[in-house]
Amino acid sequence: MGVLHTDEGSGNIQLTATNAVVPHRCAVSNLFGVAHIVFVEVQCVDGSGAPADSEFTLTYHRERSVFGELAPPKRFAYLVTGEPRPDAEVDFNSADAANMVLPGATQLVFGRVGIGETHVQVTPLNGDGHYCALRDIWRNVGGDGLVPSVACFDSKGNPTDTNAFVTFSSRL
Repeated sequence: MGVLHTDEGSGNIQLTATNAVVPHRCAVSNLFGVAHIVFVEVQCVDGSGAPADSEFTLTYHRERSVFGELAPPKRFAYLVTGEPRPDAEVDFNSADAANMVLPGATQLVFGRVGIGETHVQVTPLNGDGHYCALRDIWRNVGGDGLVPSVACFDSKGNPTDTNAFVTFSSRL
């Protein structure tokens, strides 16, 4: 379990397994905040979905771009798909616009942050070997960032309705 000290129990997390010998996947298995501290539980699995020890990188950002700079970039947004988390503010947009999950919970719109070169990352919020990916390239449409398809899978590769952290950032 990792412990992050924050001003508020809020933000977005991106996580990647970094085992150099055997491929692994890691996911946030639990997230909760207590008195300005965010606790993050990480679960990693091997290719068969069995629990495995793995090194990983974890990036936490709150009201900042995933690349960490304050200005620029000035245009960034993040959210968690699926059920809202009552103990954390996990939906933010630097342009004070709405982030939307369109019907089907796979298409996302990040209002007024789709300008210039952009970047998207997705991390599952579930243990059990689940993983998520983008099925299609994201786009900038009329100044909004559009992520047309986030797909999550169980450890066997079957589609599943797993919540995911998604972050969208512009270089500007």
